[in-house]
Amino acid sequence: MSYHVGQIIFLRVSKSTKILPAQICEEVVTRTLTGQKVSYFCKLPGHEESFDISELDAAIYTDPEQLRSELIHNASEGINKIINNAKLLAQKQFSTGPEVITSDLVEAHQYTSNTLDEELIRVDLGNGQVGILRQG
Repeated sequence: MSYHVGQIIFLRVSKSTKILPAQICEEVVTRTLTGQKVSYFCKLPGHEESFDISELDAAIYTDPEQLRSELIHNASEGINKIINNAKLLAQKQFSTGPEVITSDLVEAHQYTSNTLDEELIRVDLGNGQVGILRQG
């Protein structure tokens, strides 16, 4: 990727949750018999020296909105993973499964037909018995 001197970039540091702004302060073009190499150096807040961006352990972003979008996506995936792990642990530890509601419980709770249609699934258990499973 190419940058221009004076451009502000954003560094997502790999081993922490930090986002650091940096400014491209130098572009070095090296031409040799085997080809050309372009290196970029940046200044970081609180540092006098400049750093070669290829040596930084960070992802580089030129657009803060793209960075925001990626961070939100990563956070959402992390949250979903934590919740799914908790659900799996609950199923394993407490032997939870779908909640079964018998016809006696349906009458006792006076479920309306709308509630039965939207939230519950009727299952014929045979011998005139109907089981009802709550979805969700």
